[in-house]
Formats: sequence, C-alpha cells, structure tokens
Amino acid sequence: MVSKEEKKMSKEVEKILREAKRNVRKKNYENAASLYKKASLLAHKIGDKKAVEYALEAVKYNLKIKNYFNAGWSYRNAAIFSKDFRDFDNAISFAMKAIDYFSKTDCSYAVQWCYNLAGEASEERKDYFSAARYYRKSLEIERKEAIEKRLERILKEAPHPTIEQTPDRQEVKEGGDVTFKIRIKNDSKNVLNDICIFDKKGDRLCLLEGIEPGNERLFSLGEKAHEVGMMDSPFKRIRWKVEGKEFEDDVEPLEIPVKPNIEIRPYIKNKPHVGSYSYFVISVKNNSSSPVTDVKLSVNFPIELKVKPVTGYFFREIQGNEEKGFVFKILPTIVGKTRIEPEIRFRDMEGVEHREKTRQFLLEEVIEPPEDIGIRDDLSKPLPKEDFERVKKINELKKYVSSVMVPFEISEPEYVSLTKRFFHVTRGYMLKGVDVESVSKHVLEECREVKLVGSHEFEDEKLYLFAGESAKEKRIYLLTVVVKEDERAVHLAFKLYSDKKEDLENFLSKIAEIIKHTIVIMSLAREVERIEVKKTINIIDSIVQRSDIGTGEGKDKEIKVKDSVVQRTEL
Repeated sequence: MVSKEEKKMSKEVEKILREAKRNVRKKNYENAASLYKKASLLAHKIGDKKAVEYALEAVKYNLKIKNYFNAGWSYRNAAIFSKDFRDFDNAISFAMKAIDYFSKTDCSYAVQWCYNLAGEASEERKDYFSAARYYRKSLEIERKEAIEKRLERILKEAPHPTIEQTPDRQEVKEGGDVTFKIRIKNDSKNVLNDICIFDKKGDRLCLLEGIEPGNERLFSLGEKAHEVGMMDSPFKRIRWKVEGKEFEDDVEPLEIPVKPNIEIRPYIKNKPHVGSYSYFVISVKNNSSSPVTDVKLSVNFPIELKVKPVTGYFFREIQGNEEKGFVFKILPTIVGKTRIEPEIRFRDMEGVEHREKTRQFLLEEVIEPPEDIGIRDDLSKPLPKEDFERVKKINELKKYVSSVMVPFEISEPEYVSLTKRFFHVTRGYMLKGVDVESVSKHVLEECREVKLVGSHEFEDEKLYLFAGESAKEKRIYLLTVVVKEDERAVHLAFKLYSDKKEDLENFLSKIAEIIKHTIVIMSLAREVERIEVKKTINIIDSIVQRSDIGTGEGKDKEIKVKDSVVQRTEL
C-alpha cells in the first residue's frame, strides 16, 4: 500500500516533470537537465522504475549543452537505479557509457566508481569473470583495500586469469600487417591448465600449457588489414581448466583503425637553378581499393623559393589505385639546399579524416656558372708585371670595401626576412684545381670585416650569410655565398642584397673579384721564397694574411712568406 509520504513525493515528481518540459519548450536545456535529474532521484526513492527514464532524459539535455560531466553523472544514476531494480545488463551498459563521458573530463575518481558499479552488477548476476575484469580496471586507477578483498574473494570462487591484449601499432594502412599480442597472467592461487584461445569462428588459435600462480604467458598473431575501417582483434574467447573444472570467458574487444594506403612522392622535373623556373611535383597515389575525398595539401615552402601553384592545393577525389599530382612552378632565389615536408589531409569512404606525411624532401638549388677559370698545376715562371699591377688594383678594391663596410648585427631569421624585401644581384664563377675547404677559408678571410650571421654545411656544399652596413650612409648589405663542389670543380656563387638599388651590381663585382683573385693567386703559389721587405710588401700583405711575416724594419731585412703569391720573383 502506498504511504502518504510516497503519494506526496509522486505528486512532486509530476510537478518537476511539468516544469522540465516547460524549460525544454523554451530551449533552456540546462534547467531541463537539472529538473529531470531531480525527478529521477525522487522517483528512485519511491521505487518507481521510471527513475531510469528520467535519468536518461537528463543525459540527453546535458549533451545538448555539451556538459559531459553531468551527462556522465546522469548515466551513473541510471546505472545505480537499474542495478537496484535488478536490471544488471542495463546497469553495466549505463556504467560503461558514464565512463566514456567521465574520461572526457579527466575525472578518474568517477571512472573508478563506475568500474566498481559494473563489478558489483556483474557479481550480483554471478558473472564472476566480468566482475573480476571490472575490479582489476578499478584497481589500475587507484589501489583500494575493499576492492582488493572483493577481487580476492571472487578469484577463490572462480580462478580467472588477467588478460591483456595489445596491437604493435595504433593504426595501420590498408594492406599493411599488424601483430596482436595477448598476455595471460595467473593472479589466482591455482594452476591454470589447457588454456585455449579462440577466434570469432570458434577455431582454436593456440593451446598454452599450465601457468603457475604469479606467472604469465604471451601469444602473438600477425594479421593483414584488408579494408579501410576498424580492424578487430582475432582473440574472442578463452578457455582454461582448474583442478579438472573447465571455465570459459569472452576476451574484451579490441580494435584499431585501418586507414587508406596513401603514398606521397615529391620530385623535381628538372634541376633547379637560381633565377630560372623549375617544376616541383608532389605525387599522391591511392594504393587502396576504395576512393579518398577532400584531398588537401599542406606544405610550407621556404621564403627562398618563389612558388606559383599550377594545379592548386585540393583534389575532390582520388579513386582506388589512381595517382594524381600537385604541380608547382618554383623559382629559387638563393643558393643552397631547401628541405620541404609535405602533408596530405583526406577523408576515407566513411568520412573519417586522416593525415599522411612524407619524409623530408631535399631540394638542391644551384647556380649556373657564367665563367670557367682553370687553375693549372704547372707554374714555374715568375709572375709578369701586369699581374703585379692587378695585385695593386685588388688591394685598392679591398681597401675601398673595408672602408665602406662595418659589421651589421642581425639574426638569421631577420636576415632571411629582409632578403624578401631587398633589391638583389647575383654573380658566380667556377674554379678548377681547388677544393671546397680552401676556397671556404679564403671566403671567410676576405669577409672578416663584416658580420658572419650564419653558416651551414652540407655533404658537398657550404653556405655563408654575411651582413654589413655602410658607415656613412647606414646602408644595409646582406651577402649570401655558396661554395659547392661538383665534378672536380668548385662553384662559387654570390647574391648581394641591399635596401638601396644604386651601385649594387658594381659593389658585388668588386667583392667577387677580390675573392676570386685571392683564391687564384694563393692556389698558384707552390714554393716558399725569401724576399726583401720593401714597399711591395704593402701591396701583397692583404693576400698573404695567413703568412709568417717578420716585423723587423730595414732595407736588408729578410722575411719568410709562407704560401706566398711570389715565386722566384726579384723585387
């Protein structure tokens, strides 16, 4: 018979439900969810099974406002009510859904509550294997003595192994291989015998011998991913014996995503040169049996490349076993090596978005040498008079450059940024009979008056970034120098940037001429001679900076010039 108090509470539930529906019509879902929760708690108190229905209404409106914690809480209430009404299947189902939403809010203590709740529901329906599984998951979050005692009691009644299965990767491409591993640990006090693992067809995958208490065994099985979607673990059921009694249980499901097999291959159609266009292609091949859609290319081209898309960055669809290419017209503006790392985004036939990256693609930029300067190995004659006149001229150029330029402090990112806005000119030549190391030393020596912003060394190439400023005009100069070895010759390339266009070509010519002359003359020098110290030493001292020169004065004073430009020359 219904008591007065229960009748009163029942009327209160009806009143709350009317108010909840009114809030739904007004689209005030937050209040509606709160009222349905209140109605479910009151209904549960008077034993009304509709309490579960009201709790699920609270879930619905909490999800509308994306309040995942309260949605999880209402699922938890529905699980508790179902367990009290002895609907154990729904109790476990609602507890698992509550775990999903509590996990989204990183609420570990609430997740543990729900695992314990699922364990209690399993235990009450005498499904001890499932109860043990849920209690173990609870203990993984936090060790609690009460739960440990429950688990120990269950294992005495039905000795159950701990089963863990893991794949060797979190996702796999269609056609790829994945290895599933299942670890069976005996936490009971009995020996587990004749352990069999079965697939979904009921076929036995393996038979393991007895596992002693505290020990474990591992079994692995390789599978091929046949189609895009989700791939299930092959392990479905496990059977074992304890003291002649046979037990059997389901293996907890495990699946991993299978994504389309997309292959990305960047390549250059013709070798790029500074100042001339090339075509850069990013090929995308769909090796899967199903199509992919909304194929988008994401690539950060370095600012040293001027890029013009030919095909764009998007393909609506690429069919199975079809290949398409993103094509770009590129113009290198700086000598060196550029690393490009394309990424593709696309959707599979179920609308799931995927990403695919390729390894770094190295785009090598070179410069076409305008002249070939051969350095001969055989030199035995003294330098003629005109060469000494050339030395005088070079010395004057060097004095002029050093008087104009002072170091300019700048970072490498700032340097690269300025090159995009500044005027620039390019110059280069090729030298034979020299090597990258010696040429690089001469470049660094002759540019010592300015700031070395950065240097980069590759397999057969060195890149130097220099920055200077004119002392009077405060004009900025940025000089890029590349020394590259190719087929027994050394390419030397210069690119000079400035915030002003006037006289830029002439100034770069002087710098390039100084460095070229120093390299050629120093490479021609073969022997060490003694010469008198006269005014001539002032002409060549800038070329023999690395020489051991005496500092004494006087007409008869002799000095030793190491690696000198002078060979058997009478001054």
